[in-house]
Amino acid sequence: MHKLNSKRTENLDILNFMGQGLAPYVTWTSGQLDVIKTVAMLLMVIDHANSILGLDHPWMMWLGRGAFPLFGVVWAYNLMRHPTLRQASLNHLWVWALFAQLGYALAGFPWWQGNILFAFAVAGQAIRWCEMKSRLSVSLGLLLVALWLPFAQTSYGLAGIMMLVSARYLFAGASSADRAACFILWCSMVLMLNIEVSPIAAIAGLILSGVAFVSVRAISAGVQRFWPRDFFVLFYVGHLVLLGVLAEVIL
Repeated sequence: MHKLNSKRTENLDILNFMGQGLAPYVTWTSGQLDVIKTVAMLLMVIDHANSILGLDHPWMMWLGRGAFPLFGVVWAYNLMRHPTLRQASLNHLWVWALFAQLGYALAGFPWWQGNILFAFAVAGQAIRWCEMKSRLSVSLGLLLVALWLPFAQTSYGLAGIMMLVSARYLFAGASSADRAACFILWCSMVLMLNIEVSPIAAIAGLILSGVAFVSVRAISAGVQRFWPRDFFVLFYVGHLVLLGVLAEVIL
């Protein structure tokens, strides 16, 4: 029993050490967040252009693996602005997800499969209900995730939801040990996002995310926010429509 407690204490010390070392790499200004978001948007366009236009270049696909993890971290970091997830913000996201589905279908994706904004909406709604901690709300949160999965085959499925949840608690964790544990879970889920595609795709997503997080530290903290509110969702819908029309013209 003494050995078991000693081992637990040792593991907790390791997690605390990891969490403290991790903190500088996951603390950003609004301007630095916009830089990360810009990198993610660029990777997303490369990936979608590759698939929608039928280019089928492996290197473009590998670059695209970094987009969703980066967006997920930016989303989770922004959630810290409020003590709890606000239903009004989630309602706003649900509306955008429904609107984006038109562009998603136009771009050639199966119309019955939800676009990535639905993954954020489902994860956010499930987190909100689970954090309410009533038996009914937790059950509703788990049910929502289960209902989403058949429609999430093109939006990373359960691994996508778990990546977003782990990103949420990477920043909302109560201690350094919690932060380290959630970071390990987040890394695992980033790998799982693309493991069915190929090991290279899975590793590419993790490496690209890590490079972005380390590199953004070199950017001056004085950089101001430069993207307006709702720019990402507008850009997401717009680039899908543009690529869909372009595909109709040239293919």
